[in-house]
Parts: sequence; C-alpha cells; structure tokens
Amino acid sequence: MSFAWGRFRDNVGTWLAFMLISIAASLLVVFPMSLVFFAPVADSGSGTALVLTLGAAGVALIVLVGMLLQAALVRAALAESAQDRPSLRHFGRIRNLSQALLAMAIVAVLTFAGLLLFVLPGLLVAFFSMFAVHFAVDQNLSAIDAIKSSWRAVGANVGPLLLLVLVLYLINLAGALILIGFLVTVPVAAIAVALAYRRVTGTA
Repeated sequence: MSFAWGRFRDNVGTWLAFMLISIAASLLVVFPMSLVFFAPVADSGSGTALVLTLGAAGVALIVLVGMLLQAALVRAALAESAQDRPSLRHFGRIRNLSQALLAMAIVAVLTFAGLLLFVLPGLLVAFFSMFAVHFAVDQNLSAIDAIKSSWRAVGANVGPLLLLVLVLYLINLAGALILIGFLVTVPVAAIAVALAYRRVTGTA
C-alpha cells in the first residue's frame, strides 16, 4: 500500500484530474437519462415503448461509459505499477480495448448470475476475475484467455490477494464515508491491484 500511495502522491494532479473528468463524464450521461426515466409518459402504448427504448439505450450507454473509465483506470494504474508516470494521455491509450470491454462484460454477467445464486458464487467470480482487464490490456489477450489467466493467477495466490481485497474494501469504504475521499482511495486501490497483478505474474 505504501508503494501505491507514493505513486499516487507523486502524480496526484493527473489522478485527481482523471477522477474529476470521470465524474463529469458520468454526470453528462446519467443526468439526461434521468430526465427520460422521470419524464411524464403519454397514456399510450407507443409513448411507453419509446420511454422504455430510450431507457434501455441509456442504461447501455451508462454501462459502456463506466467500462471505458474502468479500462482507462487500469491502463494508468499498470503504468504506475511499472514506475512509468502516466499523463492524462495514458488514460486514453488503452491497448486491446475491445477485448478488455468484452472481458468486463462477461465477468459482469457471470458475477450478476452468481449473486442471484445465493451471493457467494458471484463474489467468487468477481474475486477470481480481478485481473481479467489487466491481462487483456497488458498482455493483449483475448477476453476469454484474460479471464482464464486471471483465475489461474488468483487461484495460485488466494491468501495474499484476499487480504488485499479486504484491505482495499475497507479503504474505499472509508473514502466513501468521507464523501470526497474516494478521489484518493480509488486511484490508490487501482495502483495497488495493478502492482499485485505484476507481482503474481512476475512482471513487477
């Protein structure tokens, strides 16, 4: 954690700028969609269908923006973990983006399905897939191979990684309680996970 904090501190301006841009981008997408969801609907089948269609498109757009921001976060965190100080341009230079997005989508679906099956299976999917995007972006793997590689890497290091996840959960929880604390805790957590990825894969 000290390494992650040090890297964040040394590049705090870039990280805070990315976090603020992420918030702004999210609001630009969410706010118009909220107008659609809460707009009065004409008492007709066509009016309801239009709102539902726009709502579905809006949800898909919100999810896509969130996934793009997550991929950008991983990209910059990987650079930090390699002691390569990223600029804002790094966040937009995401190698193998399509496979990274596909990996996120697959993991999200499997996690959701697992959560419906008494919660624990979903948590296990999320935990073992924690490096899927890292493998896709860093090693240019396909979505399926990235997920498989993540499961193998995490499976070989369950104890230390479980402890890391618990610590990061508490840190992010504290950041959320402080309201703006997440501007710091999210980047620090991302760098810590990227460093863990490099260590378990021997690329640190």
